[in-house]
Amino acid sequence: MLAGYVPRLQSDGQLVRFLNDHAGGTIPSPAILGKIGQAYVEDVNAFAKAREIPVVRFTKDMVKEDVARP
Repeated sequence: MLAGYVPRLQSDGQLVRFLNDHAGGTIPSPAILGKIGQAYVEDVNAFAKAREIPVVRFTKDMVKEDVARP
């Protein structure tokens, strides 16, 4: 499982600046976060595929520790 925390994006002003920087100075939009997130997912999947690392999609009823332990 991958998780991240970016403290600088925890305040409104920093988030707006981040979105402006990634939008090229246009109107900041939460849609930019979706594009960044989708690109990240695609990169992780490509990395895993190239190295033959299995990717597990968890459902609500799955216990992650039980699946990952073996």
